[in-house]
Amino acid sequence: MITLYTIDCPSCLRLEKKLTEANIKFEVCRDKKLMMTMGMSHMPMLQIDDNFLNFKEAVQWINAKRGDKRVLLINGKVLEESVRKLPAENDFKFAEHSDKYFEKAILSENEKYVASVIAKKLNDMGLYLVGLDMIDEKVIEINVTSPCYFIKEINSLFSTNFEDKVMHELLELCNVTEYKLLNV
Repeated sequence: MITLYTIDCPSCLRLEKKLTEANIKFEVCRDKKLMMTMGMSHMPMLQIDDNFLNFKEAVQWINAKRGDKRVLLINGKVLEESVRKLPAENDFKFAEHSDKYFEKAILSENEKYVASVIAKKLNDMGLYLVGLDMIDEKVIEINVTSPCYFIKEINSLFSTNFEDKVMHELLELCNVTEYKLLNV
């Protein structure tokens, strides 16, 4: 059960809006006496079962509930195509490869910048095919042994032939690598 304790302050209203936009079902409590007896001195507070979250923690929880973005890196480049991996109904993590757990994701300028810095560094280390997982514009995981490019899902969500783009980048990578090997 999720309850938002609010006094309708600006932060309270922002948190209520974020919960609504994320399609999270919640109840609202505006009973100031009850909040005082519960020892609440700052609002808003979000109660999830027996856990109480302040505004910052609640926003982080909501963002995590929305899933993470898979950012794809090839040969030091950040690809525009990205998917958001959504958690199952009663879970917080992505675990099922079903179309209903994917949605099209657009990378923010900050996400592109962060990913490009990492892409260049990993490329210099010889890691050419990598998948980054990001939540709230922060990298939470770097996938180097199994970057999983979600080609089928990207093709469907972006109406493209993503495998062609991946192959083009791989061939470009191989040509550069072969040239370097021949001239050593």
